Amino acid sequence: MNTFIDSFVTQNAQEEAMIRSLRRAYSEGVHQRFWSLKPLNGETTGWFENAQHVVYLVTLEKCECLAGQHGQMCKHRAALADLTGSLDQLIEDFYLRAFPAPVDPAPAVTIVELVTCQDCNGAGHRRTFYGGRMADYITHDCPRCSNTGCVLSEARDLAVA
Repeated sequence: MNTFIDSFVTQNAQEEAMIRSLRRAYSEGVHQRFWSLKPLNGETTGWFENAQHVVYLVTLEKCECLAGQHGQMCKHRAALADLTGSLDQLIEDFYLRAFPAPVDPAPAVTIVELVTCQDCNGAGHRRTFYGGRMADYITHDCPRCSNTGCVLSEARDLAVA
């Protein structure tokens, strides 16, 4: 059926009757049998035709069906409120309670540090010695740090609290 209706927690008998009517409206396909939804005298109004081709005038406050004539919550009023997005008028904060806003997880932050290149010891170049004297060397560009002397450390992901 509808998981948002099945998992809705009611707070009083009026809300329980409304949810029971809404469940029944969904199970019997009441939503599909409304053939006109329009404002009439400032009220949201719907015309509903039942299986016996009897037409009911339905508003959020009343319905011409037998249950509505006795002041009870009926499936027609529940379906009309659902179709027009007016369930908040019948159940306080219905949409906030039925569909709570998702909690966003804390964004992950990647921490990267610049550290001294171990290949060139931060000089940006490497020396290749030849011969026996300290002055006998050739300078090469450091391929690891691209002559900057610094490289990025290993990335660590941290969750921000």
